[in-house]
Amino acid sequence: MGHWLHGDTTILEFVPPPRRRGAEGLERRLRRLERELEGFPFDAVNIPEIREEESRSAGGERVSPFEPRFSGPEIAAEIGRRFGLPTIVNHVVTARPRRDLILWLREAHERHGVENFVLVGPARRTDPRPGPPVPEANEIAKGILPTSVRIGNICIPGRISAEVEESERMEGKARGGVDFFTSQILYRATPFIDLLRALAERSPAAGRAPLLVSLCPLRSPASIGFLRWLGVELDERTASELTRDPDRTLERSIEHLTRVWSRIRAGAEDLRSANPLGLNIAPVGPMPRSATLHLARSTRAVAREV
Repeated sequence: MGHWLHGDTTILEFVPPPRRRGAEGLERRLRRLERELEGFPFDAVNIPEIREEESRSAGGERVSPFEPRFSGPEIAAEIGRRFGLPTIVNHVVTARPRRDLILWLREAHERHGVENFVLVGPARRTDPRPGPPVPEANEIAKGILPTSVRIGNICIPGRISAEVEESERMEGKARGGVDFFTSQILYRATPFIDLLRALAERSPAAGRAPLLVSLCPLRSPASIGFLRWLGVELDERTASELTRDPDRTLERSIEHLTRVWSRIRAGAEDLRSANPLGLNIAPVGPMPRSATLHLARSTRAVAREV
């Protein structure tokens, strides 16, 4: 299906629909995806794993209760068959025992044709962890899957930990063979630029890895609680600025995110960063197709200007 991971990659996140909607609900979502793919040359489709979990922050609020959804590998197989696009399937590796992870990886690759994975850790430190930690899961995946399969991990710019800096976490994973990283959803450029600086100064392996920056348009003021529930850092000042005129929240958020991307690109240029940068357009909840395409096009224009 071609090489999707390059310095100007733009991928689109596709949230699997609930299983209760059946084949008809899946078909509606795939037709919408088809229209989005017709409107912009996305390089790949990123499929998150939706799990039942508690809020990742004190200010978070879930909009609707959890529902079982179609699996990432199932969706990936259908997208590949219909559209011929590469897919990236996310999976929380700590949720099930090691042997189950091995079976899941093999089935996803051999039965559903998945060639790209993002292996994810627990949402919170207190979550049960019957499965392996992410670095061990990376080793497992690299050991049982063909060398053509790409393994990615999540990075959290600005994450504060007494144990190790985020750049050091990434360096260890890159030395273990991780091929790329996808960021948590961002609304500020500074944490990401600081991460690029740390990678350039102290992390020779991770300092060359492709990094996908995740951006999510803010549909309405009501979306803020759910984003915070997901663990997204959205400070009060930015939230107030974006929702100052509720009717223009979506428009203002796209303008804001385009500026964030422009600053990140300029910061990378100033640092002479060796990390190829790409975008993960990650709409959360119902989002007008025009908004997704507007953000993709405006950020692509920034990439061409830098």
